[in-house]
Amino acid sequence: MLLLLLVLLQDGANEARILGSGSDAERWAAVDALAAIGEPARAAAEKVADPWWRGAALAELDARKAAGEAWSDPVRVTLDVRDRPLREALLELAAATKLPVASTAIDRRVTLRLERATWFEALAALAAAADVDLLLDKEGKYDPQPPEDARRFAFARGALEVSPAELLFVTESTFREPPSAELRVGVRIRGDPSVRLLGVGEIRIVAAEDDTGRSLVPESPLPPDLTARVVRDRAGRGCNVRLGVPAAGAAAIRRLRGAARVRVARKTASVAFHDFAYGKSVEKEAGALKIRMTPRSRRPDREFSADFTIESQSPVADWPDSYDFRLADSSGTSWPVRSTSRSVSETVATYLLSYRNPGGSDGPASLSVAVVVEAYERDLYFEWKGIPLK
Repeated sequence: MLLLLLVLLQDGANEARILGSGSDAERWAAVDALAAIGEPARAAAEKVADPWWRGAALAELDARKAAGEAWSDPVRVTLDVRDRPLREALLELAAATKLPVASTAIDRRVTLRLERATWFEALAALAAAADVDLLLDKEGKYDPQPPEDARRFAFARGALEVSPAELLFVTESTFREPPSAELRVGVRIRGDPSVRLLGVGEIRIVAAEDDTGRSLVPESPLPPDLTARVVRDRAGRGCNVRLGVPAAGAAAIRRLRGAARVRVARKTASVAFHDFAYGKSVEKEAGALKIRMTPRSRRPDREFSADFTIESQSPVADWPDSYDFRLADSSGTSWPVRSTSRSVSETVATYLLSYRNPGGSDGPASLSVAVVVEAYERDLYFEWKGIPLK
């Protein structure tokens, strides 16, 4: 045991040296290596001279410590696709990650081979092969969309990814002060299927400059009302951040480094219902939760609606959104949501959910939901390079 600890300490010291002098790719690999070693590498990480790389390494160690037993390694995907329709490749990816595929008119033939790629690497490879963007729709289905330039600059760190959503130049004028201008960038963060991302807090811009060398680090953050404009869907979470004004001749953001405070689920309580008799309330318990469902549909083979009430003995970390409830038939086909309503307090949440038969379904067989009862926060360091200013 002592010998193993000495080896880990030596490995940590070696990776810390790389953080001080390696290329960016080598340094990010060293961050991963230090995180894999765990707490024995903390002392070495704390001695890294560069504050950015020191922060990145310590953030990964802190995240694993905060997650505890809930920590899971990124999803790994192996695909071998030879001149097949994109939808067939997505079905293979869906089978590996247990996420459905959305029906879509975009379909092209793709060829690629992946061996234990991360989920984000697999999505990027499929998207590049088919010249599309691959996001998740609000029901958590793989949904090919026309490509956006911003997606090319996505930065993935294990099970999490940070990408620029949009660039917006803003000029504000008042009667008392000269007009002021600024650049705002939308930041979108999403997790792979092993992570349930709950929200985004503060996003700190640590370093940023355009291709003329002018600093774009903001003098002050956005007001709270804009910082709090969080995107809440399966495609990710995000908000706007403020940057300085680029030089007149600038064509791109040369480099941007930031750190986002994100909230992640640590523990969930799951429950599934299988009795859909009209007007019959069914109650189940999951840990400290009581979940009651009352079907409201007389013809569940055509459409299905139900009232849900979730009660907790203590405040819930994050109440489910409507798309977190999954209604499926006996073959596993999901029914699309038709309409929803929700009312929540700290310990009680009520829902009215309505679904429609997607066509050809034999009726609902199960309705499942997972409620986040514990969560933790972590810092996620990221960097973008060469983002064009349009």
